[in-house]
Amino acid sequence: MAPIVLWDLDDDPDGNVQHIGIDEIWLSKSDVEHAVEHAEWLGMSRSTARPILMGPTRDFRRLVVVYEEIGDDMIYPITAFLVDE
Repeated sequence: MAPIVLWDLDDDPDGNVQHIGIDEIWLSKSDVEHAVEHAEWLGMSRSTARPILMGPTRDFRRLVVVYEEIGDDMIYPITAFLVDE
């Protein structure tokens, strides 16, 4: 079972929706959730030591998500970015 993705309010200027740039870089919450659910690689960020994953968006772009683990079945995305293949 995929972890639950915890989102801040869409209009929270300090929230993860704004920080990830939902809609600004052609990403949606469902893109992030799909990448989390279908993660193909897990690791640790070298710069922040936070967990990181890479997975596909619904339209098969590669997305990297840096996140915090909230318990065993919930994550809080800190940032996300598309990578070139």
